[in-house]
Amino acid sequence: MSQTPPPPPSDMAGDNRALPQEKPKLSGMALASMILGIVSIPLVCAMGLGALLGIVAVILGSIALFAIGKNPRRYGGKGFAIAGIATGGAGILWAPLALALLLPSLGQARSKARSVACLSNLKSLSLAAYMYQNDFSGYYPAPGGTPPADNDWIYWQPGRDPTKGMLAPYMGKVFTSKPYTCPSDTTVGTRAAGIYQYSYTANVNVFVNPGATAPGIPNTPLRFSSIHSPGTKIVLVEEDSASIDDAAWEPQNWKPGMIHNSLSTRHDKTGNYVNCADGHAEPVLRSDAMTPHYYDPLAP
Repeated sequence: MSQTPPPPPSDMAGDNRALPQEKPKLSGMALASMILGIVSIPLVCAMGLGALLGIVAVILGSIALFAIGKNPRRYGGKGFAIAGIATGGAGILWAPLALALLLPSLGQARSKARSVACLSNLKSLSLAAYMYQNDFSGYYPAPGGTPPADNDWIYWQPGRDPTKGMLAPYMGKVFTSKPYTCPSDTTVGTRAAGIYQYSYTANVNVFVNPGATAPGIPNTPLRFSSIHSPGTKIVLVEEDSASIDDAAWEPQNWKPGMIHNSLSTRHDKTGNYVNCADGHAEPVLRSDAMTPHYYDPLAP
């Protein structure tokens, strides 16, 4: 008995058997979205960087989801895209909260930086005054009051060349207002014409104007060697903008309840830093600065 030969193989066009399907390719956008979304969360405090990465993560994730939904056989990674959108959205939502929590700390840091810069200015001016009196037989310059004197420590009046002030040569080759101005003093440049436009003033009891006739103000120049306890005697102060009118600080003319010639309270509500004759700076209460122990170089 003869066997029936098998049928010839059919061509591919007539083959009804299912071909194996190719595995969908992982969407790069979906993966990137998830990575950026995850990274955005710990960076929400980094000056908005977390929010920016979160926005990018949401955009990429949305594009990836659209591409996957349109062609699921070609692209995969739907879960990655959803995770990226979720974490990116969290990064966007948390950024304002983190910023609100950081603002007080940032404000304190700025205030501290300005205080340090102000203290540095005072120290530089105090060092300049110390070098000046070393070069002029121990005498300090005039305090920069009214009327002006040829040896004023600063030439601040309109029409005077500030580079001619007695301390200017010790403060650098080019005169700039920065060392004479506290960074927190927002009134500089806004005061009335003819009013002192800087922040720091000189103690008239140390920076003596020869021939001065104002009550209580000495008119005989003082030598550094005459100062009693130079570690407590004030040389320069940051004066309150409500009382400042010239470059001279006249503490003996202050009375309780008066703002005249008071220390500024920009950095501390009870007082401020002052520079003493020995060159160091220390915080002094506004009321203490008005006592002879601090302002009178001849007092014990």
